[in-house]
Amino acid sequence: MNNISRQASASVGMLTGESIANRILNGKDEIDFTKAGITCYSMVSTNPLTAIEIAKDTIVTKEGLAKAGTSTLNFRDGMGLIGWYQAMVETPFKY
Repeated sequence: MNNISRQASASVGMLTGESIANRILNGKDEIDFTKAGITCYSMVSTNPLTAIEIAKDTIVTKEGLAKAGTSTLNFRDGMGLIGWYQAMVETPFKY
């Protein structure tokens, strides 16, 4: 699974869980897909630790469809990549 699909599926999975909890606890069935950001990291160098971060936000159309919005591209300290990976691996097991 590549970084973008992993990030997207993790974001949507957490939002779906939030929606189910809201339906049970509050009687509301809503998902705010604008919270589903998509971030991809690619390691560029190990010395110094450097990565490229590509981030997309999510927009919702008038028809209620979620689509990728604007993109940003940044060179980052590679620790962001390591933190992203840790979050992807650890988050499903925290709840």
